[in-house]
Amino acid sequence: ITGLDMGTIDHGVSNVMVGVSQCQPTQWQSTTSLLCTVPAGIGYDHRVSLNVSGFDNSFCVGICASSPRFSYRAPTLTSVLPSVGASGGGDVITLYGNDFGDVSYNNTIRMALIGETACSLTTWVNSSIVTCKTPR
Repeated sequence: ITGLDMGTIDHGVSNVMVGVSQCQPTQWQSTTSLLCTVPAGIGYDHRVSLNVSGFDNSFCVGICASSPRFSYRAPTLTSVLPSVGASGGGDVITLYGNDFGDVSYNNTIRMALIGETACSLTTWVNSSIVTCKTPR
C-alpha cells in the first residue's frame, strides 16, 4: 500500500482492511509504504482502508471514487468431469479450477451454469473444486 504520512518509524499499524476483511500481518515499510498480506476472499472493487497510530482514512462513507480498491482474481475453470452426461440432466459433475473462494464466504451466492442454465445444486468443496448437479 502506498500513500503519505504512514509514520517515520514503525508505530504498529492497528488495522488495514480490504473490504470487510483485515490484513494479517501488516508491516511498515517507510513513510509512504505498508506491506499487507491480503486475506482470502472473492469479488472485486473492495475498498482498502488503514489506521496508523489512531489516524485512519475511513472518512469516506459508502462508495468513494478516490478510495483505493483491490480486486481478487476471477475464478477460472480448467476441467469438468465427467464431460458427458444424460440428456435429461440430474448428473453430478465436478468443476476444477482456481480462485473459487474460501469457505468463510458461505453466504455468498455461488452458481455454476451449463450453457445459460443454472445447476440445480452447486456445492463448494474448496478453492479449486465445485460440484454441480446438472439441470433437468
